Amino acid sequence: MNKNILILFSLITLSLISCNNKSKNDDPVILVTENDNEINTAINKARFAFGQFEKAFIENQETNAYSYFSIKEGFPTKDGGVEHMWVSELTYDGTNFTGVLVNDPQYDTKVQYGDTVTVDKDRISDWTYFENSSNLTYGGYTVRVFVDRMSDNEKAAFLRESGYEFAPLSE
Repeated sequence: MNKNILILFSLITLSLISCNNKSKNDDPVILVTENDNEINTAINKARFAFGQFEKAFIENQETNAYSYFSIKEGFPTKDGGVEHMWVSELTYDGTNFTGVLVNDPQYDTKVQYGDTVTVDKDRISDWTYFENSSNLTYGGYTVRVFVDRMSDNEKAAFLRESGYEFAPLSE
């Protein structure tokens, strides 16, 4: 793998959030360079706003106002890169989130599809959840960058198939 291309993203959120029956291998994978400023900014914003995710997750235990909580984490690859994959079916012990890896790694990582993993907060690259009453999607910082890079036709198809309607971002 070219050392300039160190970050691999999957848009598994498409199938997670739309709740369709795509297999794990149907998820689009997007290569980006480690110096992609838009993606790096999105990752930093997602990390900065992660408290919003934690708060919603905790409140949801009582209110059931939200669904489809997912965290994207960067997992190191053996060749020195990073593969960003989604973790879902989350639990929270007050300190750590644990969940199931819902992507099939494209490169050699220490994790595989279906593995239970504890999220490393220092490697979080994105997060999402849905508000049940409005179907708004919260988070999705990197997803928004990829959607913005799509052609108008691709964007329309993505939004239609995924059911995404993005809530305003917390800055």
